[in-house]
Amino acid sequence: MESAYKPTVATFQQYLAELAEQVNADPTSSWKATVYERWNNYDFESIRRMNGALELTEEQKSSPEFAYPVVSRVSNSIPESFDSQTQWPKCTSINEIRDQANCGSCWAFGAGEAITDRVCVATNQTSNPRISMDNILTCCGSCGYGCGGGYPIQAWRYWVSTGVVTGDGYGNYQWCQPYFLPSCGLSCPSTEAVAPACSKSCNANYTGQPYSSNLYFGQSAYAVANNVAAIQTEIMTNGPVEATFSVYADFYQYQSGVYVHKTGQYLGGHAIKIVGWGVSEQG
Repeated sequence: MESAYKPTVATFQQYLAELAEQVNADPTSSWKATVYERWNNYDFESIRRMNGALELTEEQKSSPEFAYPVVSRVSNSIPESFDSQTQWPKCTSINEIRDQANCGSCWAFGAGEAITDRVCVATNQTSNPRISMDNILTCCGSCGYGCGGGYPIQAWRYWVSTGVVTGDGYGNYQWCQPYFLPSCGLSCPSTEAVAPACSKSCNANYTGQPYSSNLYFGQSAYAVANNVAAIQTEIMTNGPVEATFSVYADFYQYQSGVYVHKTGQYLGGHAIKIVGWGVSEQG
């Protein structure tokens, strides 16, 4: 639900500053906020474009194209804390963070990163190739609109039906298809990038297997029941999962603590990778 709080200033930067002040003044808040220079070049529309996880409509959910099985099994023994990197230490991709830059490609990143980890887990940590988020972004026509957003479940189904080649960040020619945008950290442009056309070949600097032999395929694509225990069970069993959440303006001011939406307007859906859980020092 969108907060009833209304800003008294017009610019996005001043708006975020107001939100940070409000969060820090709230004695019930479980987290602290701060103001980041990264958002100095952004406005409401440009920040919305970065949140590319699209929610399925009711019509889509009932159609054969989008319908998918839901896994709801729950383990009888769920620990208080769990870290996928500790559980599968040879899967070095688990702790890696990729930069989507100024493209609403989080839906492809969440899928590519989690698939990468799961390939390693499924091979008993004997193989850890990086799966290309660029290949998912540019070649999955049923996934959505490229940098304009996409449906995470379709990315997983694409991995099963068509396969995805290897790839990592911009300029990393160790794999077949690296990401098309360089990491921009705190200086990402506010204009949204446009994803390139799908290419069925590896980059010219890659010396490994050709595209057709470089494809990795998934066995199945499914959703996990929307409850904590089912998600925990899935992670403990098969590795990290892709998840989506609603993004509100105060999220961009997060500094420390356990984030819970306090104030600010809804700005879209974001896809991420969950690798584990634990207990906060704050209780």
